[in-house]
This record gives sequence, C-alpha cells and structure tokens, in this order.
Amino acid sequence: LTVFNRKSVTIKGLSSLNKAINEIDSVSFDIFMTDDGSMDGTSEAVIQQFPDVKVIYGDGNLFWSGGMRKAWKTACDYYDYDFYLWFNDDALLFENSLKNVFDFYFRLNKEQVIICGAFCDSKGQTSYGGLDRGMKWVEPNSSGNIYYMNGNLVLINKYVFHELGLIDEIYVHGLGDWDYGLRAIEKGISLMLTKEYVGITDRHDNLI
Repeated sequence: LTVFNRKSVTIKGLSSLNKAINEIDSVSFDIFMTDDGSMDGTSEAVIQQFPDVKVIYGDGNLFWSGGMRKAWKTACDYYDYDFYLWFNDDALLFENSLKNVFDFYFRLNKEQVIICGAFCDSKGQTSYGGLDRGMKWVEPNSSGNIYYMNGNLVLINKYVFHELGLIDEIYVHGLGDWDYGLRAIEKGISLMLTKEYVGITDRHDNLI
C-alpha cells in the first residue's frame, strides 16, 4: 500500500487488513507501505501500532502508481513471494474478505488470473472493483469477468508477476491499475471480480 497525510484513515485501513489476515490460517503475510512524505505522523503511528509493517519512505512525488510501484519493488527484492496483494488504505475490509479472495482463487485452479476485490460504498452501492468494455460496473454476483480493474484490493500471483512485472513507470498517479489489467488481458490472463463485496470504500471523485 501507499499512503500520504491521512493518518486516521491509514490506521483504520490497516486495522481492517490485519483483522482480515487473522481469519486465514494457511497464508502468512508481510506488509510493505510506502509513506510518500506524510507530515501528519502517519509513519510514526503505523510503526507504533503495527510494528511489523515495513515502511518505505518517498519524497512526496510518488503518488499512487509511484508509491505502489516502490512498495512492490521493495517487496519482491525482499522475497520471492507466492502472491502480491495491492491494498488501498481508505478501504475498510470485511473480516472474511481475504479468506474469500483466496478461496475464490483456489477454486478457479489456474495461474493465469488476477483477482480484483469488489467494493461497495456506505449506502451499499458498487463503488470500486471492475468495469466491462462498455465502461459499466460489473456487479459482484455476476459472471465475474471484468475488462478495467480498480486497484483497491488486487491479488496477483507469482506467475502473473513474472509475466507482467511491476506497474509501468510511465504512470505517476492514476491509470496504473487499468493499464496493468489491460496488459494482463493481452497476455491471456483473466481479470476476475470477487463474487461478493470485500469491503466498504466511498468514491472520492466523480470519475470512473
């Protein structure tokens, strides 16, 4: 994950992530967080409350794509993980969310797939997840195939990572997640939306 100057949001998001992690017995996690120059004590609060989080520091010019890329690069240099999980700190995950994501992945029984988490807003309406070719939201109870993916919670396995690498360096803030999904499709990798909402996050803009 990558964060900037929203300490309370980050703490709430990490708290929900840790609760979801604790629901899984068969998978262990390391958490890598880029703090892109926060001045509100975000890193200090994270280190105090979540001492196992590995904090990477940015200079304030990384934004979302750059910050995610830096955290991801640090993670893959640290260890050759079986999976990489993107997480946005403004998401409040349900406690069973990660268990459902991994159960879904293993039921599919194929490496050529990316799992994207479906989110609803505080009113229960789809807020993030994935869209079809016509730029319409794909609902979590549908077929599950998406064309454009949002990067709020994304599970990427080792095979996919070795095929696609990191988020492209051309992207500074937005569109890095969409591009990654489109690159995956070009390689014959499926983008699948979870069959249920994995958490709550309100939209922070009026754009898709």
